[in-house]
Amino acid sequence: MSSSLNRREVLVFGALSAIGFVTSTSVSAQTRKPAAAAPRNTPGTNIDRAGRSQTDGNRMARSYAQVLLGVEPDVGLRAITESTRNVDASFQTIELAVPATGPLRQSLKLAADDWAEVKRHFLRQPTRGGLYAMYVASERFSESAAGLTRALTESSRQPAAALTSTAAMQRTRVMQIARGYLLQQAGVDVGQGVRIARTSFDAAHTSLEKAAETTPAIRAQLDAVKIQFGYLATAVDQRNVDAAKFSVAAVSASERIVELMDDVVRGYAVQVTA
Repeated sequence: MSSSLNRREVLVFGALSAIGFVTSTSVSAQTRKPAAAAPRNTPGTNIDRAGRSQTDGNRMARSYAQVLLGVEPDVGLRAITESTRNVDASFQTIELAVPATGPLRQSLKLAADDWAEVKRHFLRQPTRGGLYAMYVASERFSESAAGLTRALTESSRQPAAALTSTAAMQRTRVMQIARGYLLQQAGVDVGQGVRIARTSFDAAHTSLEKAAETTPAIRAQLDAVKIQFGYLATAVDQRNVDAAKFSVAAVSASERIVELMDDVVRGYAVQVTA
């Protein structure tokens, strides 16, 4: 692989560097200035925040591939910036809610350390080799963010908390599908990741539809999600046909599903009592 940068990579590197990410190796380094007017800090909203952080880590890897492939690169760069801010703000807020010691704090620190590594990849030259390293880092962060979400869910021990976590994971699965599709377009082998995420999504969607806590408003959102998921599935099934067109479709559908699932997650999160 050539070590020189092509024109697109130079532009990407300049744009990513201009974002000015601040890396850190600990939660405290990220939380010196808590965000002003933070949303309510409840068990349900923090499960939502941790789950959305897992989604955003995958979203950044998808967007990195998106930019390198030239698939609406401006949209990808905005997504990278937005996701970075989302995760930083979420960890700031969650830190205020968890005990200073114990399993929750340990889960948060592990996720924050892995998150710092993800952000470091955006300060390096954007190459195909770098894309694979970004994928590996996003996978590691996905696992630790999932661990944080589970820890927060288990500390609540309520049916609505488990549903909040399940719904939150749906956002991540959708982003894993879109990420895997674009990574494959860029020549990165993601194994059975896309297939597993699709199968898991279908099973979890059915369980949410059947849950007693699923209100009519939540059900309406789930119905809309099912339609959008059909568009995403159609796009990723066209791997070798008009890649440019279906890559845009995969990005658009994944973003729309995450937006819809944000409302679904919040619908369950408000049912989690302190």
